[in-house]
This record gives sequence, C-alpha cells and structure tokens, in this order.
Amino acid sequence: MGDAARARGRGVRPPRRPRDGPVSGDPRAGDLALRATGLLRDFNRAGLLHAADVHVARRLGALAGEEDEAVLLAAALVVRSTRQGSVVVDLATARETTAADDVDDEADDGARSTTEGTADEGAAAGGAVDAVVWPGEDWAARVAASPLAGGPLRVEGGRVWLGRYRDQEELVARELATRAADVPDDLDAGVLRRALDRLFDPADADQREAAAGCALARVSVLAGGPGTGKTTTVSKVVALLREQHPTWRVALAAPTGRAAARLAEAVRDSSAHLPEEDRERLGDLPATTLHRLLGWRPDARHRFRHDRSDRLALEVLVVDESSMVSLTLMARLLEALRPHTRLVLVGDPDQLASVEAGTVLGDLVDAGAGGGRHPRLADALARVGALPADDPGRHDPWDVGARTARPVTVRDGVSLLRTTRRYAGGGVVDRLAAAVRDGRGEDALAVLLAGDPGAVLLPTTADAVPEADLDDVRDDVVAAATALG
Repeated sequence: MGDAARARGRGVRPPRRPRDGPVSGDPRAGDLALRATGLLRDFNRAGLLHAADVHVARRLGALAGEEDEAVLLAAALVVRSTRQGSVVVDLATARETTAADDVDDEADDGARSTTEGTADEGAAAGGAVDAVVWPGEDWAARVAASPLAGGPLRVEGGRVWLGRYRDQEELVARELATRAADVPDDLDAGVLRRALDRLFDPADADQREAAAGCALARVSVLAGGPGTGKTTTVSKVVALLREQHPTWRVALAAPTGRAAARLAEAVRDSSAHLPEEDRERLGDLPATTLHRLLGWRPDARHRFRHDRSDRLALEVLVVDESSMVSLTLMARLLEALRPHTRLVLVGDPDQLASVEAGTVLGDLVDAGAGGGRHPRLADALARVGALPADDPGRHDPWDVGARTARPVTVRDGVSLLRTTRRYAGGGVVDRLAAAVRDGRGEDALAVLLAGDPGAVLLPTTADAVPEADLDDVRDDVVAAATALG
C-alpha cells in the first residue's frame, strides 16, 4: 500500500518508534545478539537493530546460503521496519529513516556498556548513525542478486519487503482496485436525493456528500478527526441503503472488542435523532470484532473460517477504527467479502495505528487527498444533490480523455470530514488538536502554556524509573524465568 504514497513523491510513511527502546548493552535485557558478527554486530551494538532483527536475518542467511553482510543487513532492517509498522525499506534512504526514530538522545553520551567495551564499540553504542559503516551504492544490486530475493525477500529497485507482506500488499491493492471499479447501479437517484434532503441539514453539506459517496460506491473510505460526525454519517448511510433495500444484511465491525462496543453505542445514540421511519430501518445493529466476524480459528493465527471459499453473507460491511486494521487482517477481510458487498472503512488516519504491520487506512486517505472524483461518481453525486453541478473541483483534474478512460479507483470513494462538531472551531481544543495532529510540538506547548482553562499543562515529577533501580527487579524476573525452564 505504500506504493501510492511513493508515486506522489512523499516517500514511505515513517515507521513508528520502536516499543522496546534502544539497545541497552546489558546481556540480561535480551537486546544484544551476542553471536552476531560484521555489520549485524555493529548495527546491533549501535542500537539500530535489536537482537530479534539480527537473529531472523542470520537464520534466513543460513537457510539460503547467503553470507553477504550487506544482504543480511538489508534483511535485518526490513524485519525491524516491519516490527515497527512499515512493511517496506527503501535502501536509498535507509540511513536517514533508520537513525531518525531509533536512537534516544540520552544514548548519545556513550554510557551504554557493551560486552567487549572497546572504544569503537562505545561510539557505536552511543547510537550515532555515523559510527557504523553503511553499504555502498551497489547495495540494492547485491540484495537483488541474492538467493533470498524472490523468496523470503521481495526486491523492487531499491525497496525491500518480507515476501509475505509484499504478497499481502499486492492482494489488498488488487482486491480494492477490482471492487472499486465495479460501480453499483442498484439505487434510484430520485429516492436517494429525497432521503438525503430528509436526513441532512444544509449546514451538513460535507456529511451529505460523504454519505452519498458511501452509498454510491462499492468501496468507500469515511475519514475524519474526532467530533466530525463519522458515526452519525454511518447511521444515515445504512438508513439510505435500507430504504431502497430493506432486506439487505448489514454488519458493523471493529478491530477490538472495546472499539466494537463503542461503535454499537455510538450508532444507537446517533440513530435516536433520526426520523422514526429511519430508526426502524436501522433496527438494533450490533457490532462485533473483525476476528469474530471472520470466524477465528484456534489452529491458525492469521486464517479464518470465512475466506475465499466461504465468504461472508453480507450486502454492507462497515468497519470502524480502520486505522487499527493491519495489512494482514485487511487481506483476510477482503478475501472473505463477496464481490457485490459494499465496504465502508471508517476512521481517523491520525489516530491509533495497528499494533501489527501496515497503515492501510492512512495510505488510502493519502491517495484520495486533494483530488477530484471520477466523472462517473461526480456526476452521480451531483444528480442526488450531494455535489454542486457547477463545482469546478468536483471532477478529477486530469485530462478529460484520460480521466474518462481510467477506471473508478478507491481514491474516488474517499470522503474526508473536516468540520468539527464536538467543540468550537478555532477554539483552544481545536488549535491544540491541530498542532498535535500536524506534529508541531512547540505550537502545542504554546497553546497549553497560554493560560486558557480549556487546555492546561499539568507538569509531573513522576519521571521514568532510573534504569539502575530496576536491576533487582530484572534479576528476580530472570531468575524466575530460568527456574521455569
């Protein structure tokens, strides 16, 4: 899914900060690969790779008979990147992207010990990227020529994936493209327009367009920040579809049990404000987890009872908190959907990410940002009053012939709600949220220190426990684990 972002020149989404922190240099911590040699050893001591990354790379090399240190380093880096949430490593920019998030400032003092303790190792343990030697310009070519390429690794130019995740990326992209191109023609435009007039006030033009877009597309993405009305829009989308197809089977799902419970409650609360006839169309819509919906199997971690051979009997599936859906789970979900099922992905791409690899929602929202819709969808939206017929930006800005010839894609079904309804636009909460979302730390701190009672900074002296104070605890844990075998 990262290819779309790369094609726009934005590069790969930065990997999340590793959960396990920098390499401590303490053999008891399990982050040193004691048998590593060469580049793997240097990068491990520098805190750029953890023991798990090194062990996987060495094992792959042993199985394939690969001894080239540069190739094994590439394998370790892609393992590390996948562990942190990004399934691809670009070798051309690996030096910059590896150093950016992996090294704590406190590590720069070189205080972390190593098993040998030489001066060179001490510099590497300081975490400075310049303390290690990176492969030369032929790095990508050496990886591409390796027996690992085409097997455990996938190599395209200078980009490297673990094979399984590249296969899943291709599956997700292929499934979404196929489904999006199949634009449904099962709704009466006149009925839909009257329903939109009934359900949406003129002030809610963004929600009206989003709801119509979800109703008219086979695959749609409903994105927006907190308080923008995503759940309200979802409730109205279901009402729109059930008005014309009362017997359609609709399911609500989310990645976790808590998210599913919140979704069911939010839909119930928002539907209470709908006209009585629309409340009756919604009925009592329960929500479930994606794992339960797909049919979790105790004998297979990433396989489910519902798959390509036993698809889900649904006409509409709404998935909330889609930012938390991993690449693997999205692949399994798409395999289990019937070709005619409408899929609505809902979420905030700036909020919770998946604990596993992949940022599917973020990539889809990025792909749809700033572009017009395909003429076929734009004209359909205009016919139901969800898009002004004279809006110059409603069509894809491509050449007329090119945009007419191209198929409808997922990005045509992306709707981004920007109007906040939970708190006043331009207020202190809005300013703080915008600064945090955009990564403007100094601006966020300035808002908190401005004295507005709506957002107050509460300093705390409860800093992290010093590492030295944890020695006794660590020794007890190691001893207990050793005793258990």
